[in-house]
Amino acid sequence: MVYINGVEVFRENMPTGPVGHTTFASTAIGVNETTPVTYIVPTSAFVNGVNTIAVEMHQVNLTSSDLGFDFELLGSTDPTFNSSSANLALPSCSQVLFAGLYWGASQGTDGTNVSWITNENKVKLKIPGAAVYVDVTATQTDYHNNTLVPGLPHTGYHSFADITSLVNATNANGTYILANVASPLGISNSCGGWTIVIAYADPGTVVRNLTVFDGNVVMNGGDPAVHIPITGFLTPPSGPVSCELGAVVYDGDRVSTDEYSFKQNSNPLVGTYTSLTPNATANLNDMWNSTIS
Repeated sequence: MVYINGVEVFRENMPTGPVGHTTFASTAIGVNETTPVTYIVPTSAFVNGVNTIAVEMHQVNLTSSDLGFDFELLGSTDPTFNSSSANLALPSCSQVLFAGLYWGASQGTDGTNVSWITNENKVKLKIPGAAVYVDVTATQTDYHNNTLVPGLPHTGYHSFADITSLVNATNANGTYILANVASPLGISNSCGGWTIVIAYADPGTVVRNLTVFDGNVVMNGGDPAVHIPITGFLTPPSGPVSCELGAVVYDGDRVSTDEYSFKQNSNPLVGTYTSLTPNATANLNDMWNSTIS
């Protein structure tokens, strides 16, 4: 556990709640005991002048015979502590009508650990051709933990911001970079990510009705299927109707079994589902496998 000026800023492999000198570590780390643990300390934790850093170590039991400690503090003027990029390639003559930025993160080791969720509603975005980042603040953030969902062994969040005004509506293509997504650094069984959902007009294609449905749901392994009714969109009064569905999912383990299915009637007890799982990047039993398709 690390403290700066008497305030806890980070704990690793420790239970949540108050900690005393008799509190044991959560688990024995074994062969990982020489693996460094990295944590980004925000500048808000420091004051001008002298700062005091304190570290406390806890054994897993009274008979543990070994203990090691090493510590390094590095300063940086880089305004970002993590970042990743994605490329956008719309057809020529397209015009962006809506751009929504979604980001989030989660961890699945402790349903009460929310200490890592700080500044989760703020990120930095660099649009194509820009030299600097712009600050983006979420207009909505949803959370999950075992207080909101009893028994859930996960904690996390999902944020949204409308960035339509930041995107070049008639020349939106290029590389987008997102930075400073609050994430569970140093915690196993964790995930984090982001996406930009774009609706655009293309005079070279047929007329379409585009609808973006916002929502947030958490599924734990072994949970029953989640049914998501989709209403409020328009279709032609006659003739064949086709549609494309997209979804953003976090923590898509490739070893887990899951499925993505669709049917016309929104009543989950009426009609037959069609599995949308088999595609170029997913097999029959694993739709959400950490790929983009």
